[in-house]
Amino acid sequence: MRVLAICQDELVIRALDEVLLPSFDVDFIVESRPLARRLHDAGIQINAGDPRRVDTYLKADISPSTCFIVENTGRRSVRRILGAILDAGGT
Repeated sequence: MRVLAICQDELVIRALDEVLLPSFDVDFIVESRPLARRLHDAGIQINAGDPRRVDTYLKADISPSTCFIVENTGRRSVRRILGAILDAGGT
């Protein structure tokens, strides 16, 4: 099963990668390019992009069977992120 996690915190990303990787195909989306570069160098499958835009999920090649994990940091509403996921074909 494929899992796409939308996270902004490095600790959360590393923890999810350790826990989910043996059982699932895990990819991450982050906004910060420097964070994405650092995690990519550590061997984590990661994409940098705006999680509120539909094209970010189209580039990540999502399907209706993709499972999503969305981190709520409390800084912004997750409503626009969930709307972009739905508009890109996620369920």
